[in-house]
Amino acid sequence: MNVDFLSNKADFISQFRDRSFVVNQINSIEESTQDILVVGDDVLEYTELSTLPKNKYNYIFYVLTNDYEPGLEKAIKAVCDSYGFVMVSSKLTTNQVIDEIQKTVSPVNTSVNSNVVSFFSVVPNIGTTSTTLSVAKAIASKTKAKVGVLVLNAWDDGTDQLEYKGNYLDDIKSKLQNHMFSKNSKGEQEFLTNFHMEIKERLYILGGNRNTRMQRLYTKDEIYYLIELSKEAFDIVLIDAGSHFDNAGMVQSLKESDMKFLIVNQQRKCLKKFQEVNEDILYPLGFKKSDFLMIVNQYREQMLLPTSKDIFHEINVPLITTIEELKNGLTAEVNQKTLYEFHDISYNESIDSLLRTIAANCSIEIIESTEKKRKWPFGIGGR
Repeated sequence: MNVDFLSNKADFISQFRDRSFVVNQINSIEESTQDILVVGDDVLEYTELSTLPKNKYNYIFYVLTNDYEPGLEKAIKAVCDSYGFVMVSSKLTTNQVIDEIQKTVSPVNTSVNSNVVSFFSVVPNIGTTSTTLSVAKAIASKTKAKVGVLVLNAWDDGTDQLEYKGNYLDDIKSKLQNHMFSKNSKGEQEFLTNFHMEIKERLYILGGNRNTRMQRLYTKDEIYYLIELSKEAFDIVLIDAGSHFDNAGMVQSLKESDMKFLIVNQQRKCLKKFQEVNEDILYPLGFKKSDFLMIVNQYREQMLLPTSKDIFHEINVPLITTIEELKNGLTAEVNQKTLYEFHDISYNESIDSLLRTIAANCSIEIIESTEKKRKWPFGIGGR
């Protein structure tokens, strides 16, 4: 792919060349000869976008390399949209920037799915971690898949429901920063020793951050590297991305996952917060509401509360399931068990519906129960 590159970021350009781009670095628009233009905000401020010739190129990509407040990034995206340019967020790694450009210019076959699934919310304490762990337990129990769980909520280690015996995200930060896990079998085994093994050789969990001073210090490259390692080590990767959007964990979780489950409840503040986050953060990152699947958690049938249908019509995100409110949350933490292990019929049916959705998307076979089905002595229907 041949592109003109208006930027002074030498390391950025070199990575494009490493990915088989033919890069023509230019110093001004007048030197441009290709029909694809990549412009960095290091040489052209967003206020100068109107100076770019709109009809000269098939594609113009405006790549943000500086950090912007969510509201300003949203405004820049709107300006780019108005001119027909493609804005690429600064929250992405260089590899992800390249992927975005390649997918835009040459759309790939979307039938090949990623093995990464993320769960996130927009307000804390509505069951994102407990849902992630229950789904992980269900997949590990009812398939032959090797499951890895990453708790990438930088504000919570997410291990309250576990008798946890592994390392935590903050324990391995320096190794992620320096890419110290080699990509061979020995390196993979070293990587796995950091996980808590909940089910032998089937379910591995990496606890989140415990160090409050490091909440915002994880970089996009570190988290990207962790997810890439996990893709290789596990058949399926589930990510608890938490509810905070001012860190690399959330953005990388959503960007690298094929299925993205938005967890909400019936609180009005939760629905309002999603609309705000969608406009200020998700939209500039290039996400659409149809990219997410909604889970309504802690659901109650009460006259004054919105129904699942009401919630769908309000935020317009496809609904996948509702999970009824349980009273076992505190008990689960005291007993260090996931909610799935309490065998509440309604709850487990909801979790199993998520299991089936994920298994179908990731081409994982569900193992039929070995429990013998009850046989009626007089055939189906009785006497």
